[in-house]
Amino acid sequence: RGKGRRNRKQKSCTVLLSNIRGFRSKQTSLNNLLKSVCPTVCSYNETLLTGKNKVEHDGYLSFSLNRKGKQGGGVSTSVRQELRDYTVLAGEGKGEEEYLITRLECYSPPLTIVNSYGEQEKVGKEEQEERWGRLRKEMEDIRARGELCLLLGDQNKHVGSDHLGVEGNHSRVSRGGHLVRELLATGDWFMVNSMGREVVEGGPFTRQDPATGELSCLQLFIVSKELKPFVRKLF
Repeated sequence: RGKGRRNRKQKSCTVLLSNIRGFRSKQTSLNNLLKSVCPTVCSYNETLLTGKNKVEHDGYLSFSLNRKGKQGGGVSTSVRQELRDYTVLAGEGKGEEEYLITRLECYSPPLTIVNSYGEQEKVGKEEQEERWGRLRKEMEDIRARGELCLLLGDQNKHVGSDHLGVEGNHSRVSRGGHLVRELLATGDWFMVNSMGREVVEGGPFTRQDPATGELSCLQLFIVSKELKPFVRKLF
């Protein structure tokens, strides 16, 4: 980001999202996946890292936010090393809020990615609404600055199966799911998971319960209306 740097404009972006349930135990398979997919950005939920430990990948600049004082959780976002001079850690969750905001200035307008691991349903209604309200404000502030915005992550929110949910999904709408649906109802935000077969390949489900075989869609990709025209594929 030094004075006199050359402008660099990227034309495409590939984003990998995974709830990895422990970075250390998955490093080998993740490195193989990165070599195969070569994503521009990789976002992880449930890294299970503690203290000052962080995700590290050869060829990537990584930011990590670990859960404070408790086991589990944690989020990380990594960006290809050649884009490090155009990458800014623009924000992160406070207290028990687990999200990272990363701005990529090699795109025009800048692309800002919000990697969020949503709280469990057992969190009280008032606290859940407050957390979502702060996250939503971050997203609206990104739009207000004229940046493109992508929210992604395991949101732990059931959004239903109608026009505001995901076709074929379970019809249940959780308390947190109602908050997501309120956002989508504004018309300023769109859920990529529900964009149909022309966009969604191999989905729309993102998880299969190993015990019951039930399919669900908890890993969500939500884009600002300004970013929607540039979405090519969700796999």
